[in-house]
Amino acid sequence: MITSDPGGWAPQLVVLCVDGGKMYWIEKSGVGDFSTVFDHEVRSVVHELRTVFPSSTAPAHASFLTGFPPAEHGVVGNQFWDHNLVSDIRYRMANPLLHIHPYENRSLRTSSLLDDISSMGLSWAAVNFPHTFNVLKPLTSPSTYCLYAPRRILVLPMSGTGQSTEFFGEKVEFSFIRNDGTEECEIEVDGKIWQCGEEVRKFWIELFSGHLSVSARCFHNDQDDSISIELGTSVLVLSTSDFCENSAADEGPCSTAADYPLGEGINFFESPRVEWVTETALKALDRWHPDIIFIRYNQADHAQEYLYWLLARGNSAEQAQARYLIEKTYGRIAHNISLLASKIGPFSKYLLFSDHGIDWISTRVNPNAILRALSLEQCAIFQGDSNCAYLYSDEPLTGSDLERLRKYIEKHVPGVSLCSAKTELSLGLPVKSVRVGQVALIAASHIEFDYDAGDIFSRVHAASHGDRPRRSAMSGFLRSRGFGSIDTLDTVEDIHITDLRHIISGVMTSQLCAP
Repeated sequence: MITSDPGGWAPQLVVLCVDGGKMYWIEKSGVGDFSTVFDHEVRSVVHELRTVFPSSTAPAHASFLTGFPPAEHGVVGNQFWDHNLVSDIRYRMANPLLHIHPYENRSLRTSSLLDDISSMGLSWAAVNFPHTFNVLKPLTSPSTYCLYAPRRILVLPMSGTGQSTEFFGEKVEFSFIRNDGTEECEIEVDGKIWQCGEEVRKFWIELFSGHLSVSARCFHNDQDDSISIELGTSVLVLSTSDFCENSAADEGPCSTAADYPLGEGINFFESPRVEWVTETALKALDRWHPDIIFIRYNQADHAQEYLYWLLARGNSAEQAQARYLIEKTYGRIAHNISLLASKIGPFSKYLLFSDHGIDWISTRVNPNAILRALSLEQCAIFQGDSNCAYLYSDEPLTGSDLERLRKYIEKHVPGVSLCSAKTELSLGLPVKSVRVGQVALIAASHIEFDYDAGDIFSRVHAASHGDRPRRSAMSGFLRSRGFGSIDTLDTVEDIHITDLRHIISGVMTSQLCAP
């Protein structure tokens, strides 16, 4: 068991990512303030942590682990492709499991902190942490990672005729069995019986790809004698073999209600729950006794993506409600990290960080609609990140087609420009890499690329990351315990996310060499 007793066991290092966490909210909510957890503890300093371009989860986490910018580690955005045909890209984009590779370890083109740990003879485990897992060829260290699918409502005839819906490329059939005279119904789901009523309950669905946690409730439609089953945001848990035994349904990672009931967040059920991340980390520590554990809480990022525009640009009532919900989310994370630390104890080192920041978005630009306007959509497609879009094509576009693209954007799409090789270099992107496509587009601040169907422009009340790291809005935070001067000196300046591999490896090496 985990113990804070010096004669017992505890991990040497706990790495905690609060995805999207901002210095202000971290300090205000007390995330990582262990002076409230351990006796005689000094409150540690929260530092600004500079990130990379694009300042999004996959590239920034890759830089955290490798110590390199995207030009070297190769993870050039939350989405990119290697030698895929346009038709294959379109097919894969319909299933999140088929375009998860930017978050997988196999996408890294350099060594990483995981290699350093192994070379020291140390072990590690990971919970919901990018680049610590592979779907097709699992790593030897224990890890688990979550994907989510959107909320949906199915209408089931009381005749028992089944209706199927697709989760991560797998069809799951639902059919009404009977109503026993109460408000509850029996619903058959892929051969298993659910007792389902108007009160939301949690269930597990076994998919070939992993365990799917989903909340559900049923209600009767009097007008057409049918049953509607509402499925909340569902969570697919991808784990290495025997990572943890499957928990009871009510302990699964899905949530039972919308956590951010404003604007675009009205249909999103937090996935995975803060508490599930903590519980899973504790189970992993108990079972595997890793020397180092990597844990990622991604809920603050979700809250900010749905609420930050309202906080920054909304009316006074919207600002107050958005502030309350963001603070509530950070507060839950702070409480859970304190709980985790109280279980692990004061004999471990702790490093907390965020990969990027957040800012408001007023305009979305669909670069694939630009291709449609130029009749190039059959042979080319844009994919990429929030502020950089990469052009992929089966055959290189001709010089005349690229010139038409440049002129169209210059004339009709303000705030977007073609990226030169010089600009790519300055942004830390690789030049002449298949992953950045034939050309790249760059969006200005407060503009976000959207790759789904639709018009070129859409006005939105949203928030995102991915912009240039020179903007402090894109910066994350760093807070530590057991890392010397970084813990307590507020004079430590200009810490970059690419510094952390070296810092962690240095501290762990020193600890191993200590008498």
